[in-house]
Amino acid sequence: MRRRTIPIVILSAAMLLCSCLPDKPEIMNSEELVSSPEVDTIITEYIGYDLEDLTFAWGEPDVIGCRYIWPVALEGETKFIEADIVDGKVEDIRCSKILFAVVTDVKDGAICFLGGTEGYTSDPAGLTICSDTDIYGNTAEPCRLDYYLIEYDGYLMETYPMQINTPYSLTYMGHVDEEEAEEPEDIPGFLRDGV
Repeated sequence: MRRRTIPIVILSAAMLLCSCLPDKPEIMNSEELVSSPEVDTIITEYIGYDLEDLTFAWGEPDVIGCRYIWPVALEGETKFIEADIVDGKVEDIRCSKILFAVVTDVKDGAICFLGGTEGYTSDPAGLTICSDTDIYGNTAEPCRLDYYLIEYDGYLMETYPMQINTPYSLTYMGHVDEEEAEEPEDIPGFLRDGV
């Protein structure tokens, strides 16, 4: 009789221990996630998940180099979720950010623009450079004083001008008339000057 008691006690202890372990948060629908104001907080809860968990929830990612990217189509825009995967697990994850850009110069595949996260700006502190080709190989054809929405991974190299790694997308939004342009006079023509 004693032999049966020991396995039952061990099994009961194991079940009790498992019931005390916290559950992983359920992975949100990608559209709900990127539309949430708390997306940056929520998405960090997925660090440590398996790539298979994300693929099951959001579909197959676009794998470009070592970048795992899920484009999320919303009404009128596309957001992107990017994960760094190491040994099949999420090591880092982020949702794309938008820069509102007014092109100040274009040369040899580079776009120089004044950018802001809250809207278009003429502040020289927002001077930024990025490629005219997005991560999918689509090339924009910007002209000076074009408006663009630039979707990127949220990281800016804090140099002057700032720099964006390859953008996810470049969306043409219109053009500013020369008379309406408020271009600060102290912004050097980085690309024109060959810098």
